[in-house]
Amino acid sequence: MSRLLLAIAIDDFAAGPQGAKEAAAMALEGLGRVQVLRVKIQEEEQLRMEEKRV
Repeated sequence: MSRLLLAIAIDDFAAGPQGAKEAAAMALEGLGRVQVLRVKIQEEEQLRMEEKRV
């Protein structure tokens, strides 16, 4: 069995974190069995600090 690990960033998700996670998983189900391994939420302040480091 092979496995593809994929990272997805969703900006300004309207459905909330749970809804966005489920929508992304459902969109990918046509490719095979989908399992969400981790969800990380970055607040707006964290995003600004990370942009300054680049």
